[in-house]
Amino acid sequence: MFDIRRHSSKHIEVKITYPFFSTHGYTKVIDHYIFSPPQLNVSPKTISRESLIRKFQSHGRYSTPKVSFGEILDEQNENSPLIYLAHSVRLLSENRRVQSDTLIIHTIQLLANTFRGHESSLDTQVRRRSVDASQVDQWFASAREILRRYRGITQNIKLVYPIGNTLTTAFEWGDEEMSLQIESAAVNAYQAGMELKCLLDIAREELEYRKRKKYASVTEEGKRKDEKYQFRCAELKKWTQSLLYLHPVISKAPQRMSSILAGAAAAIAMTFATLAAVFAEAIFIENSLPWAMMIILAYVFKDRIKEGLRALFSATIPNILADKIIHFRSPWSGRKLMKANMLIQMSPSSNQPQVVQMVRESVASPFFDILPEEDVVHYRRITKVFRSMEDHQVSDRLSALTVVLRIRLDDWMKEMDDSEDDIFIPTEDIGLARTKCMKVYHLHLLSMIQDGSGHTEELQLNRIVMNTEGIVRIEPVSVNG
Repeated sequence: MFDIRRHSSKHIEVKITYPFFSTHGYTKVIDHYIFSPPQLNVSPKTISRESLIRKFQSHGRYSTPKVSFGEILDEQNENSPLIYLAHSVRLLSENRRVQSDTLIIHTIQLLANTFRGHESSLDTQVRRRSVDASQVDQWFASAREILRRYRGITQNIKLVYPIGNTLTTAFEWGDEEMSLQIESAAVNAYQAGMELKCLLDIAREELEYRKRKKYASVTEEGKRKDEKYQFRCAELKKWTQSLLYLHPVISKAPQRMSSILAGAAAAIAMTFATLAAVFAEAIFIENSLPWAMMIILAYVFKDRIKEGLRALFSATIPNILADKIIHFRSPWSGRKLMKANMLIQMSPSSNQPQVVQMVRESVASPFFDILPEEDVVHYRRITKVFRSMEDHQVSDRLSALTVVLRIRLDDWMKEMDDSEDDIFIPTEDIGLARTKCMKVYHLHLLSMIQDGSGHTEELQLNRIVMNTEGIVRIEPVSVNG
């Protein structure tokens, strides 16, 4: 279920997909352990819990629908996006009422997202050599037939709205986006060594088509024009995927509980100071030296009691509630789709559960026990996925939710040495040869999924190779035992 990859030079990205079920909800517990070498100086003494939780950002979106090309092309399939779009445009051409323009636009976005999902899947299969030339050829035949039918529908909507409107623009944007996907699939398959003569012809045809349509996603010579192309591609991607985005609703419960407990700490401290003042009035003469000393000490202890109780309550709140609580809601019905409670803490590796220590030590050096102890960031997300009860035509086709966790690792880079060192190698001809050698550091990320009963469903260990310039690569590590 884990999909762990490098997102940028300072971020790693972890994707997990949660399916929806109409009969029941369920709970998953996700744990991420980041083992930090002591020389990088990332520890509870150098980074606060609040700063640490901000380095773990969760985003949610609906997963790309699992609809095959055959289902889309099936003219008897009433759930096919092509059939729905053709029917809606036919109603508009006859001046008859359609459900809504918004639903038509959402269906275009849904089709484009499905197209993107198939392109990504083909790219992965081609790189892994898990498909042959005939399967790739069939993929392009189906993809181009879908686009041919879609372009016919686009021409029909332009007859209804010859001067254009939002609906016409949506059809054109969908056309442009899917054209880019076919071109990208052809280029990637060609570069992967797929022996098909038609691949470059397909890519050229789509490029020429976009030029004739005067679409913005056309590469031209010159840096500034290439920037325009990149921006347009990103704009189309964001537009098509905006249908899937879910905006997290952050719960204020931890903040409210923190305010309540801070008030309780102040009340307890003030109670102590008031009782001490009453005691001083009863025992000592007012305005005498002992009376003044008693009042001063009471207020000194009052401040210390208040700060101590605040620290105690701040450490206790996450264990009672969480460091952060978020909800994802359906944009159509407003129903709660998922609730996630997130907790974070940092402690030495010896404080971690036994299974975590065993996994880490199984890939460590034989002298691991005598080296300085690693500090471990433990991020836990307790996720409750609710039963699916959608009744919207588009949302009915969205059967899963993907949560993307981005982890920012810039704090681990602050204490690193320079990325390159000069080393000298003795040679027979010139004596010594100087060469550059890259210096790297290793973080280890252990990720686990457990069900609601505590059974481990998946465990992954990855090595994050880093230097001062950022993340060099992420290597999966096989776990022994």
